[in-house]
Amino acid sequence: MEDCRGQAGAAPLPRLGSDLDFLVEFGEEKSLLDLARLKLEMEGELGRQVDVVTYRSLYHRLRDPLLQEQVAIL
Repeated sequence: MEDCRGQAGAAPLPRLGSDLDFLVEFGEEKSLLDLARLKLEMEGELGRQVDVVTYRSLYHRLRDPLLQEQVAIL
């Protein structure tokens, strides 16, 4: 597998030990407990701290810069 850091259009790889940020969208309304469960499951699978945020909860001043950096994974 090639190292894609620094290539145009590629997201930088997270630093070792840093958390991973996931911006999620659900087809139906989810509760805070659902988000907490997803966070814990992802941390268990990935072995790293994870932040899970929904599109609706994005702070309006950060929304555009974050959306420009997002990388779709599914």
